Amino acid sequence: MEGTVNLATVCLNLYEDIEGKHWDSQHRIKPLPRDNAFVKEVVLKKYIYHALYTAICELIGNYYNDSEQVVVSTYQTGILVLGLDVSFGELLEVCREESDKLQIQKSRLGLALAFLRLEQVKIEQLYEGDGEGIGFALLNREL
Repeated sequence: MEGTVNLATVCLNLYEDIEGKHWDSQHRIKPLPRDNAFVKEVVLKKYIYHALYTAICELIGNYYNDSEQVVVSTYQTGILVLGLDVSFGELLEVCREESDKLQIQKSRLGLALAFLRLEQVKIEQLYEGDGEGIGFALLNREL
C-alpha cells in the first residue's frame, strides 16, 4: 500500500494484515477508525506502512493481555493501539536515543521503532477514554 489514501484506510488495512497474521491465535483485535479519519488524506510510503505493521504485530506478540481486546484506531493524523500491557518506558528500553544515537535492542520491534523514529514518526503513550495506548503520530506529513 502506497500513495495517497485516507487515514481510515490505513487503519483498516493494518487491521486486516494483522488479523491475517494472528488468525490462528486467541488474540482479539478490532479496528476503530474514528473522528474524520475517512476524509483525512495522507501520502503513504511503502516502508513506513511495513514498519508500522511490524511494530504493531511485535507489540501484540510481546504485550498482549488475554483479558483485553486490542484496538487499532485512529487519532488526529496517526494510528493508536489500545489494550496492550506495555508502558512507554518499556518501549524506550527497546529503542532509546542518547546523544543523537539510537540504542536498539536486537529485536524486530526495536528495528521497526528505530526506523519509524528516523522517519520522524512520533511514538508516544496516549490516554484515551478506552484506556492507555501507544500512538504513532504521523504529524501531517508523508507517511
